[in-house]
Amino acid sequence: MSLAAEAFVSQMAAAEPWPENATLYQPLKDDQILLSDHASSLAVQAYLRMCGLPVQVVCRANAEYMSPSGKIPFIHVGNQVVSELGPIVQFTKAKGHTLSDSLDDVQRAEMKAYMELVYNMLLTAEVQKAQNI
Repeated sequence: MSLAAEAFVSQMAAAEPWPENATLYQPLKDDQILLSDHASSLAVQAYLRMCGLPVQVVCRANAEYMSPSGKIPFIHVGNQVVSELGPIVQFTKAKGHTLSDSLDDVQRAEMKAYMELVYNMLLTAEVQKAQNI
């Protein structure tokens, strides 16, 4: 898809309200999900809940093959499918849902740094937990 087409689709998506039937897809929890993917899924779920956006979590055996980028988790909102935390945050921002509207540029940069720190710490904790089991 060309850049112009992507920009048009993004504008159209931004005009539509967040639906009640938005879906977050991830691999099956017990058998197939990698720790890093599980951490990403939890991060997306936490972000959407903090924004007050309803989302239903669905576990599928073939989730990574359903994703447009081959990476998980991904959300299906209306006729849009968006994968990975960063693009999902940008997508929700385009729809008018963000947690950082009242922050200045320095505070936004600090927030992103803290988010990465927490994400990496949670991922490390998940790996250590799995090794101890």
